Amino acid sequence: MKEAQKTRQKTVLVLFPNSDLGKKIAGLFSENGYRVIIIVTDKKEQSKFSRVGGNVVAFYLPTQPEQFWSGLAAEVKKDILSAPVVFYCAGKDFLKMQSTGKQEEWRIDFQSETQKRLTFIDQLLSRFAENRPGLWVNLAMGTTMRHSKETAYCKTRYGMIGFSKILELNPKFEGATIRNICLSFFRHFHAGKAIDYCANCTTTDLRDSLMSLKDEDDLVRYLLQESEALVHRIP
Repeated sequence: MKEAQKTRQKTVLVLFPNSDLGKKIAGLFSENGYRVIIIVTDKKEQSKFSRVGGNVVAFYLPTQPEQFWSGLAAEVKKDILSAPVVFYCAGKDFLKMQSTGKQEEWRIDFQSETQKRLTFIDQLLSRFAENRPGLWVNLAMGTTMRHSKETAYCKTRYGMIGFSKILELNPKFEGATIRNICLSFFRHFHAGKAIDYCANCTTTDLRDSLMSLKDEDDLVRYLLQESEALVHRIP
């Protein structure tokens, strides 16, 4: 029983990572004794992550997300639904969801890859048991646009805020920590471009901490520190 509890405490679920960032997360967390469960929508990506080694497993999400659950072994399903740490590698998902119509007559494009991922996450949230995540991190690409000559705004902001509110209003996430992190900052800031977190970023409460990180390698170490702090609080 104690060993099973320890395994749950040291499990991280990574949703839809790209190869580079995902490998960094999988490698560092595995080296530090974590079981890393990765879910991807591309079989080639599944193969790449499966070769990372260590305590890393990767699963492929088929076209119909409900088929994913029916094909899982009971023990794996339990591990996924009791992971205390979840990283959602959203990329540009908060920008890409397509809908048509207006007012009450609107439809979501359920055939898109973005919607397939969000449908899976919706199912995941409804399936979480009493051992819900204590840390959920959204890692998204920011896209800043110019509203006028004086005002800039981030197109990612409102989708990120909306998704975060869904988590915060879910009773299963009561007391959980929700983090929003802009990956665009790490992709460009230390490449010599004079950018800072924009005034409309959802990450303002983390700005001082994240400004001290030099690149995505530092970011992954920061994610490990956040996860370790949570794990040590789990009774």
